[in-house]
Amino acid sequence: MSQKTFFSLLLMAAPLTMCLSCGGSNTDKDSQDSIPAEITADGPQALPEYSITDTVTVRGSLYTYEFSLHNDKSAPTITNSEGINYYENDVMLTIYRGKSDEEIFTHNFRKEAFRQYLSDKEYDHITVAGFNFNYMELGKHDAFHFIIAVGDPDETTDIIHNIAIDITTDGNISTHIVNDIDTEPISDDLNIDPSEDEA
Repeated sequence: MSQKTFFSLLLMAAPLTMCLSCGGSNTDKDSQDSIPAEITADGPQALPEYSITDTVTVRGSLYTYEFSLHNDKSAPTITNSEGINYYENDVMLTIYRGKSDEEIFTHNFRKEAFRQYLSDKEYDHITVAGFNFNYMELGKHDAFHFIIAVGDPDETTDIIHNIAIDITTDGNISTHIVNDIDTEPISDDLNIDPSEDEA
């Protein structure tokens, strides 16, 4: 199965499983569900918008992260490889200390930030297609690890770049292309630091 298919399954499963989970995901701190963007036959197509909130332990401390993928209807639309118009997308990521409202990091990720990984030929025809926690790095508690997918918004194509985003607790960001992604179902306590049980 292609990476595009794997990531599509992950994106479809994430909002559902997070909502069903006891420690589930919500669009905001008031526990309201995400509402998919409306897709119309006449105008540009829109990928479903979604938001996820969860906790992660980094360097022995608990943090809460929340992110939202949304359509940027103010930006010029893109035309994919099949000639279909789509809205551009971006992802807003915010990280809080503990479970409080003390914000320590916020950033809006757009495809421009990953220009070095995208060819000139495809750049104008792709957009941010997905974002999630990087479960390949589940055992690491040295930084915040995420995956962003930048590619053709049509899930039937194979034009996709999965890019790891690693963020340190002081806000430094590093990125690199990843070839393998983990689509394990999301469940409770995945982000608990094993050392906490020994304390």
